[in-house]
Amino acid sequence: VPRLDNRYPVHGTHPHDVCEIDHTKGNIVLKSTTGLEFKTKPTVTIGVDGHTAHARALVMSFDPPSAATVLLVLRDYVRRHHRLPRTLITDNGKEFHSHELEFFCRMFGIELRFRSPGEPRGAAMIERLLGAVETEVFSEMEGNSLIMKENTREVTAGVDPWRRVKWDLYGAYKAVEQYLFEVRAQRVHPAHGQSPDEFEAASRKATGEREFRMFKLDENMMLMTCPHAKRPKRKVIRGRGVNVNGIYYRHEALDRVKRNASVEVRVEPFNASVVYVNVGDRWVAAVGNSSRWLGRRTYREVEIARREEQRIKQLNAKRDGVSPRALKNQMRPLRPEDFDPAVAAQQAAIRALNESLGMATALPVPAGLVDAPAANDAP
Repeated sequence: VPRLDNRYPVHGTHPHDVCEIDHTKGNIVLKSTTGLEFKTKPTVTIGVDGHTAHARALVMSFDPPSAATVLLVLRDYVRRHHRLPRTLITDNGKEFHSHELEFFCRMFGIELRFRSPGEPRGAAMIERLLGAVETEVFSEMEGNSLIMKENTREVTAGVDPWRRVKWDLYGAYKAVEQYLFEVRAQRVHPAHGQSPDEFEAASRKATGEREFRMFKLDENMMLMTCPHAKRPKRKVIRGRGVNVNGIYYRHEALDRVKRNASVEVRVEPFNASVVYVNVGDRWVAAVGNSSRWLGRRTYREVEIARREEQRIKQLNAKRDGVSPRALKNQMRPLRPEDFDPAVAAQQAAIRALNESLGMATALPVPAGLVDAPAANDAP
């Protein structure tokens, strides 16, 4: 279809009118700062202005696309431009139909549009930009793994990408960021006949400055871009707090909540030791009763460990029945050795990258808790 509705062109009429968001799996092999090679390739998520072809936001992570990734893109949008787009155009992925994204768009007055299934030209700007990142950035970096998809049988030891790993997540992010916001922004775009910077200046002069709400990347915006727990509402247990992933989180404000009441809970993606709880008219950072040993582990890292723990419990239950050994396995708490070192290294790289960008922690938490290393982490 040439238009998504009868009022506006598909790509918008002025800067920050329409933002297109999509993901791609980068064909690049990365390593950690300690030299550990990652078996998972990074996922690149980009937001692009449909009218000016300007890149607006960038997120790189080893995690699969999720609602948390989309919210992180909007967080980066505010960090760079101190505003939000009027319209979001996405495909029909599960992460774009999440409750978190719909709630955020309703709160900030953003129109959410879904392009027609199987019609990539409905978001041509983002599809072209993702392809350009692959061909102009990743293909020029050591460790590019595109050859493993095309001519696997012809790969020799001299060109094997897994033997030529040079880049880490932070370096790859900075390379893509420089290309999107410096190189491509000042290069002539074939659709406009001038660079995106020049086209945006000319568009502002022709259409005038549009009214918009100024946003800062403060506590409110950081909280609203934190995802909910698996269930947004959690019941408050008197004397224990709220339960998330088998861990009870407490705050003195929870003692004033009515008995058996439920509260809204948001998780901190980069620190599993705390969750954010809406108590009355304010948000508070609840600390885990027995989660200090988690140190700086991320929420996804704990989720992966919990899933593995449940899988082992099911196997033990089938094997042992209701023997004392089975009961002991069911009662065993999560331990530091239950975490995968490779996953821990990936999550540490993601956390370090977002901390360097100032997008890691929404509410202040005790410094000793945030900075405490995990029990089995190397110095």
